[in-house]
Amino acid sequence: FDEIVKAGNNGMLPEGYTRQAQFALRNNFDMGLNLNSLIVDGSYLKALKAARVYRDYVGQELITEERKLYNKVREAYLPPLIVQESMKMLDKNITNLEKMLDETQKTYDAGFVEQLDVDRLELSLANLRTERKNLSRQLQLTLNFLEFTIGFPQDEELVISDNIESLLQEATGEELTEAPNYYNRPEYKLAEMGIQLNEINVDVIKAGYLPSLNGLASYSYSYQGNQLF
Repeated sequence: FDEIVKAGNNGMLPEGYTRQAQFALRNNFDMGLNLNSLIVDGSYLKALKAARVYRDYVGQELITEERKLYNKVREAYLPPLIVQESMKMLDKNITNLEKMLDETQKTYDAGFVEQLDVDRLELSLANLRTERKNLSRQLQLTLNFLEFTIGFPQDEELVISDNIESLLQEATGEELTEAPNYYNRPEYKLAEMGIQLNEINVDVIKAGYLPSLNGLASYSYSYQGNQLF
Protein backbone atom coordinates (compact mmCIF):
# COMPACT_ATOMS: atom_id res chain seq x y z
CA PHE A 1 0.00 0.00 0.00
CA ASP A 2 2.82 2.43 0.89
CA GLU A 3 4.69 1.63 -2.36
CA ILE A 4 1.62 2.44 -4.44
CA VAL A 5 1.13 5.76 -2.69
CA LYS A 6 4.80 6.74 -3.13
CA ALA A 7 4.71 5.89 -6.82
CA GLY A 8 1.65 8.01 -7.48
CA ASN A 9 2.61 11.18 -5.56
CA ASN A 10 6.42 11.26 -5.49
CA GLY A 11 6.52 9.44 -2.20
CA MET A 12 4.10 11.90 -0.50
CA LEU A 13 0.61 11.02 0.80
CA PRO A 14 -2.27 13.10 -0.51
CA GLU A 15 -3.51 15.83 1.80
CA GLY A 16 -6.02 14.57 4.38
CA TYR A 17 -4.89 10.92 4.17
CA THR A 18 -2.86 8.88 6.62
CA ARG A 19 -1.26 5.50 6.55
CA GLN A 20 -3.94 4.08 8.99
CA ALA A 21 -6.64 1.86 7.52
CA GLN A 22 -9.95 1.09 9.40
CA PHE A 23 -11.71 -2.15 8.53
CA ALA A 24 -14.50 -2.10 11.26
CA LEU A 25 -16.84 0.46 12.80
CA ARG A 26 -16.13 1.75 16.28
CA ASN A 27 -19.56 0.94 17.83
CA ASN A 28 -21.49 -2.29 17.34
CA PHE A 29 -24.51 -3.00 19.60
CA ASP A 30 -27.10 -5.78 19.58
CA MET A 31 -30.14 -5.78 21.91
CA GLY A 32 -32.91 -8.33 22.16
CA LEU A 33 -36.04 -8.95 24.24
CA ASN A 34 -37.94 -12.24 24.43
CA LEU A 35 -41.27 -12.75 26.22
CA ASN A 36 -42.74 -16.19 26.87
CA SER A 37 -46.07 -16.50 28.68
CA LEU A 38 -48.19 -19.50 29.59
CA ILE A 39 -51.76 -18.86 28.46
CA VAL A 40 -53.61 -22.13 29.01
CA ASP A 41 -52.32 -25.21 30.85
CA GLY A 42 -54.67 -27.47 32.79
CA SER A 43 -51.92 -29.10 34.86
CA TYR A 44 -50.62 -25.68 35.97
CA LEU A 45 -54.03 -24.62 37.27
CA LYS A 46 -54.44 -27.92 39.08
CA ALA A 47 -50.97 -27.50 40.58
CA LEU A 48 -51.93 -24.07 41.91
CA LYS A 49 -54.98 -25.59 43.57
CA ALA A 50 -52.84 -28.37 45.00
CA ALA A 51 -50.42 -25.77 46.43
CA ARG A 52 -53.25 -23.99 48.25
CA VAL A 53 -54.65 -27.23 49.61
CA TYR A 54 -51.17 -28.38 50.68
CA ARG A 55 -50.64 -25.11 52.54
CA ASP A 56 -53.84 -25.77 54.49
CA TYR A 57 -52.76 -29.37 54.95
CA VAL A 58 -49.47 -28.30 56.54
CA GLY A 59 -51.34 -25.94 58.88
CA GLN A 60 -53.76 -28.69 59.88
CA GLU A 61 -50.86 -31.08 60.36
CA LEU A 62 -49.30 -28.61 62.80
CA ILE A 63 -52.59 -28.45 64.74
CA THR A 64 -52.73 -32.26 64.80
CA GLU A 65 -49.17 -32.57 66.12
CA GLU A 66 -49.90 -30.00 68.82
CA ARG A 67 -52.99 -32.00 69.80
CA LYS A 68 -50.95 -35.21 69.95
CA LEU A 69 -48.34 -33.51 72.12
CA TYR A 70 -51.07 -32.16 74.40
CA ASN A 71 -52.60 -35.62 74.80
CA LYS A 72 -49.19 -37.16 75.41
CA VAL A 73 -48.41 -34.70 78.19
CA ARG A 74 -51.86 -35.14 79.69
CA GLU A 75 -51.50 -38.92 79.71
CA ALA A 76 -48.16 -38.53 81.47
CA TYR A 77 -49.51 -35.94 83.91
CA LEU A 78 -52.57 -37.82 85.20
CA PRO A 79 -50.84 -40.95 86.64
CA PRO A 80 -48.83 -39.02 89.27
CA LEU A 81 -52.02 -37.28 90.40
CA ILE A 82 -53.82 -40.61 90.71
CA VAL A 83 -50.96 -42.16 92.64
CA GLN A 84 -50.77 -39.15 94.96
CA GLU A 85 -54.51 -39.40 95.63
CA SER A 86 -54.17 -43.12 96.38
CA MET A 87 -51.31 -42.38 98.79
CA LYS A 88 -53.43 -39.80 100.62
CA MET A 89 -56.25 -42.28 101.11
CA LEU A 90 -53.79 -44.96 102.17
CA ASP A 91 -52.18 -42.62 104.71
CA LYS A 92 -55.60 -41.99 106.25
CA ASN A 93 -56.24 -45.74 106.48
CA ILE A 94 -52.84 -46.28 108.08
CA THR A 95 -53.50 -43.55 110.65
CA ASN A 96 -56.93 -45.00 111.53
CA LEU A 97 -55.53 -48.52 111.74
CA GLU A 98 -52.70 -47.38 114.02
CA LYS A 99 -55.25 -45.84 116.39
CA MET A 100 -57.34 -48.98 116.27
CA LEU A 101 -54.30 -51.14 116.95
CA ASP A 102 -53.32 -48.99 119.91
CA GLU A 103 -56.82 -49.22 121.41
CA THR A 104 -56.99 -52.95 120.78
CA GLN A 105 -53.58 -53.45 122.39
CA LYS A 106 -54.77 -51.59 125.49
CA THR A 107 -57.96 -53.63 125.52
CA TYR A 108 -55.89 -56.83 125.24
CA ASP A 109 -53.69 -55.72 128.10
CA ALA A 110 -56.86 -55.28 130.14
CA GLY A 111 -57.87 -58.85 129.24
CA PHE A 112 -60.99 -58.11 127.18
CA VAL A 113 -59.76 -59.30 123.74
CA GLU A 114 -57.58 -62.10 122.48
CA GLN A 115 -54.06 -61.92 121.05
CA LEU A 116 -55.47 -63.00 117.69
CA ASP A 117 -57.30 -59.68 117.32
CA VAL A 118 -54.08 -57.78 117.92
CA ASP A 119 -52.19 -59.95 115.43
CA ARG A 120 -54.78 -59.36 112.73
CA LEU A 121 -54.53 -55.62 113.11
CA GLU A 122 -50.72 -55.74 113.08
CA LEU A 123 -50.77 -57.81 109.88
CA SER A 124 -53.22 -55.43 108.20
CA LEU A 125 -51.08 -52.46 109.22
CA ALA A 126 -47.93 -54.09 107.86
CA ASN A 127 -49.69 -54.76 104.52
CA LEU A 128 -50.80 -51.15 104.28
CA ARG A 129 -47.30 -49.87 104.98
CA THR A 130 -45.88 -52.20 102.31
CA GLU A 131 -48.46 -50.95 99.86
CA ARG A 132 -47.50 -47.40 100.81
CA LYS A 133 -43.87 -48.07 99.88
CA ASN A 134 -44.93 -49.56 96.55
CA LEU A 135 -47.01 -46.51 95.75
CA SER A 136 -44.09 -44.26 96.65
CA ARG A 137 -41.88 -46.06 94.13
CA GLN A 138 -44.66 -45.96 91.55
CA LEU A 139 -45.03 -42.22 92.07
CA GLN A 140 -41.34 -41.69 91.39
CA LEU A 141 -41.58 -43.70 88.16
CA THR A 142 -44.54 -41.69 86.93
CA LEU A 143 -42.75 -38.44 87.76
CA ASN A 144 -39.69 -39.59 85.85
CA PHE A 145 -41.83 -40.38 82.83
CA LEU A 146 -43.50 -36.97 83.05
CA GLU A 147 -40.13 -35.23 83.23
CA PHE A 148 -38.97 -37.14 80.16
CA THR A 149 -42.15 -36.28 78.25
CA ILE A 150 -42.00 -32.52 78.87
CA GLY A 151 -38.19 -32.30 78.77
CA PHE A 152 -37.89 -31.18 82.37
CA PRO A 153 -34.31 -30.48 83.59
CA GLN A 154 -32.88 -33.47 85.45
CA ASP A 155 -31.09 -31.32 88.01
CA GLU A 156 -34.38 -29.77 89.22
CA GLU A 157 -37.20 -31.28 91.26
CA LEU A 158 -40.62 -31.54 89.68
CA VAL A 159 -43.49 -30.75 92.05
CA ILE A 160 -47.13 -31.30 91.07
CA SER A 161 -49.52 -28.95 92.84
CA ASP A 162 -52.80 -30.05 91.21
CA ASN A 163 -55.04 -32.86 92.35
CA ILE A 164 -57.86 -34.93 90.90
CA GLU A 165 -60.57 -33.02 92.74
CA SER A 166 -59.48 -29.64 91.35
CA LEU A 167 -59.39 -31.02 87.81
CA LEU A 168 -62.89 -32.47 88.18
CA GLN A 169 -64.18 -29.14 89.44
CA GLU A 170 -62.77 -27.33 86.41
CA ALA A 171 -64.38 -29.81 84.00
CA THR A 172 -68.00 -29.06 83.09
CA GLY A 173 -70.78 -31.61 83.04
CA GLU A 174 -71.00 -31.52 79.25
CA GLU A 175 -67.29 -32.33 78.90
CA LEU A 176 -67.72 -35.40 81.12
CA THR A 177 -70.98 -36.73 79.67
CA GLU A 178 -71.20 -35.47 76.08
CA ALA A 179 -69.98 -37.88 73.41
CA PRO A 180 -67.06 -36.47 71.38
CA ASN A 181 -67.70 -35.33 67.81
CA TYR A 182 -65.07 -37.07 65.73
CA TYR A 183 -65.71 -34.78 62.77
CA ASN A 184 -64.17 -31.91 64.74
CA ARG A 185 -61.00 -33.80 65.60
CA PRO A 186 -57.88 -32.48 63.83
CA GLU A 187 -56.87 -36.00 62.81
CA TYR A 188 -60.14 -36.45 60.91
CA LYS A 189 -59.74 -33.12 59.11
CA LEU A 190 -56.13 -34.00 58.26
CA ALA A 191 -57.25 -37.30 56.74
CA GLU A 192 -59.88 -35.48 54.65
CA MET A 193 -57.25 -33.06 53.31
CA GLY A 194 -54.97 -35.98 52.48
CA ILE A 195 -57.72 -37.57 50.41
CA GLN A 196 -58.33 -34.24 48.67
CA LEU A 197 -54.62 -33.90 47.85
CA ASN A 198 -54.55 -37.39 46.33
CA GLU A 199 -57.57 -36.56 44.18
CA ILE A 200 -55.94 -33.34 42.96
CA ASN A 201 -52.74 -35.25 42.19
CA VAL A 202 -54.73 -37.59 39.95
CA ASP A 203 -56.28 -34.56 38.19
CA VAL A 204 -52.80 -33.04 37.66
CA ILE A 205 -51.59 -36.23 36.00
CA LYS A 206 -54.66 -36.35 33.77
CA ALA A 207 -54.35 -32.66 32.85
CA GLY A 208 -50.75 -33.25 31.75
CA TYR A 209 -52.07 -35.14 28.69
CA LEU A 210 -54.20 -32.17 27.56
CA PRO A 211 -52.82 -29.57 25.09
CA SER A 212 -51.44 -26.28 26.41
CA LEU A 213 -51.14 -22.81 24.86
CA ASN A 214 -48.09 -20.55 25.20
CA GLY A 215 -47.55 -16.99 23.98
CA LEU A 216 -44.15 -15.91 22.57
CA ALA A 217 -42.97 -12.40 21.58
CA SER A 218 -39.49 -11.37 20.41
CA TYR A 219 -37.87 -7.99 19.62
CA SER A 220 -34.27 -7.23 18.59
CA TYR A 221 -32.32 -4.06 17.68
CA SER A 222 -28.83 -3.64 16.18
CA TYR A 223 -26.65 -0.55 15.78
CA GLN A 224 -23.33 -0.04 14.00
CA GLY A 225 -21.52 3.27 13.61
CA ASN A 226 -18.56 5.38 14.63
CA GLN A 227 -20.67 8.00 16.45
CA LEU A 228 -22.59 6.81 19.47
CA PHE A 229 -24.68 10.00 19.78
